[in-house]
Amino acid sequence: MITNGSPPLREAASAALREIHTAATLPYLTQSLDSADANVRQNAIAGLSFYILGAPVLNDKNRAVEFDRALNPATKRRLSPDEEAHVHFGQIEQPGREPDLTLWWKQWSKRGGVDAP
Repeated sequence: MITNGSPPLREAASAALREIHTAATLPYLTQSLDSADANVRQNAIAGLSFYILGAPVLNDKNRAVEFDRALNPATKRRLSPDEEAHVHFGQIEQPGREPDLTLWWKQWSKRGGVDAP
């Protein structure tokens, strides 16, 4: 789904995976890091970030509360400094930052034994 279909379909699929971000979606999120579409790659990074933070599946009713909970220092899951440095949501505007994030998440996936879909 992520590698096939029209650009709007790929972007919608990657946004859905970002919101779901369960262990079952990790191979697809990781695969999306190689997309030619920046929005698909950014959705993948955000989905992986939600996963590592332990955020529940997001929906219209809980998105704001759970996003705040996932990022609030008092309630969020404790991350290593390296993990913390690579959690990212939204547009990536800093030059050179996206390749760094993409490489780190690919390596994280390999270390965790995430298999290709």
